[in-house]
Amino acid sequence: MNKAGRKRVRIFSNYARNLEWIKQHPKITMTPDFTDSYVCPLCLNVFGREALNTKEGNYLTIEHNPPKSLGGTNEILTCKDCNSKSGYKIDNNLLNRLLELDFLEQKPNSRIRARLDNQGNKVASDFSYTSDGTVHINIDRKNSRPSEADNFLNYGTLTRVNPMLNWNSLGEGNTFKLRFTMSPHLKSNERHAHIALLKIAYLLAFQQFGYGFILNPHLYKVREQILNPDKDILPKVFWLKYDFPEQALGINIINRPAELVCFLVIFNLITPSQQRQYAIAIPGPNRSGNKIYENIERILCQDGAGFTQMNLEHLTTKDYTKEQAMAFDMIRYWNSLVPKED
Repeated sequence: MNKAGRKRVRIFSNYARNLEWIKQHPKITMTPDFTDSYVCPLCLNVFGREALNTKEGNYLTIEHNPPKSLGGTNEILTCKDCNSKSGYKIDNNLLNRLLELDFLEQKPNSRIRARLDNQGNKVASDFSYTSDGTVHINIDRKNSRPSEADNFLNYGTLTRVNPMLNWNSLGEGNTFKLRFTMSPHLKSNERHAHIALLKIAYLLAFQQFGYGFILNPHLYKVREQILNPDKDILPKVFWLKYDFPEQALGINIINRPAELVCFLVIFNLITPSQQRQYAIAIPGPNRSGNKIYENIERILCQDGAGFTQMNLEHLTTKDYTKEQAMAFDMIRYWNSLVPKED
């Protein structure tokens, strides 16, 4: 068995054991019953150890969360169907969206495909900012009309320095000015990118707390939105646009004010140009938990005054899946930190 195969067995065994501890609770019944199994955290389908065989149709795959392309190192198992669907539909859109934003913000080491237009002569190009901020434009003649590619450069202005005043025989100091409009090729779906952030937060919480986290009934719509990114199942806003201190990275609980009570998962994503922080809200198990996204939009997306009243409790970052005594710790944290609803 190769290294990836051994890793999948290790993750499977750890979470299968965690699931057995959850099932031992007297108020929890799973029908039909099963043992030594892994439940995909996205579709909630049950998989036995045979699903570790990559020759199976819908086998269990290693999912990098956050995506490896954005600096992620954490790994969890999801079924091939969920992994393929989310990877194609939303993870790629998140990567593309962040790379596009890097370029639009003129960040170093950013690049984009663009169409340039100089007096009607249009050419395809790769437009980039180097690490020192220099702009590089590479005209792609192969994907441009040859006549327009030639004419594109002909509509420029060359300013020559008098050779009597220029000691450099190569003519350094001459300048070539070119005026053109640029239309960047933006290929990302912003809504899909936002749903990818929701998926990252959901899986990070599951990875840390295991199946005790999934017992929350309000997560049903979160999973449905992740698996159906083309549908509007949840409101548009999942996150809090606020720079939290570095020590808040991980899983948190907002326990005040009552309208904003939720889990808050804070993580960093890294591109070649910069690191960004995201704080994604996940509904809690309280009765009004499913209203959190509407409340965020109503309270925090107006003048931002709601942030001044917000209280954040950070949950210790560790693997809660490895000991039976910690199997329900997420619920214990919630009950101890969040005031009871009237």
